[in-house]
Amino acid sequence: MHAVRESRFKTGDRVLVIGAGPIGMLTAFVLRISGASKVFMIEPNEERYKFAKNLGFKAFRNEEELKDELPEGSADLVFEAVGIGPTMDTAVKYCRIKGQIVVVGVFKKPIPVELQRISFCEIGIIGVRVYRDYDFVISAQMLADHPEIGAVITHRMPFEEAKQAFLTIKKGGPAMKLLLHP
Repeated sequence: MHAVRESRFKTGDRVLVIGAGPIGMLTAFVLRISGASKVFMIEPNEERYKFAKNLGFKAFRNEEELKDELPEGSADLVFEAVGIGPTMDTAVKYCRIKGQIVVVGVFKKPIPVELQRISFCEIGIIGVRVYRDYDFVISAQMLADHPEIGAVITHRMPFEEAKQAFLTIKKGGPAMKLLLHP
């Protein structure tokens, strides 16, 4: 929610979300509900790719598959939700002239970035993190109006199994969001 609100998103935009993990999926849901004309996703992990496809997103495993549907330099907005160098390269490559890249992924180390294309194409880049208080109210209303977003909660476990829950999430497999309950 926060990433979309902070971006220059407007109804009708063609958007690329890089990464179909929990943050990427939630970002894609918000974009679709908010009126994006198309939400494309890149996700090499087979389980997450299938998850995104099954929820109706135009998901692709890699750039090679994507380029027929979304040519390089044609996304109005790109949300980078992975946090590694190659995905930032993809974001720069697919963002249109005067478009915007929203960095949602958390980079653990510095990366080189192609500043020449960013400068020549006047691409705006913003970083976002976490949320603001008002995002909770809007998110709660959006979830009430669009219960399909709840599909991102793929696992529910009791508090007693918290250690196993964290191991499940750390594996990065089919688990998206895991809900712990009493």
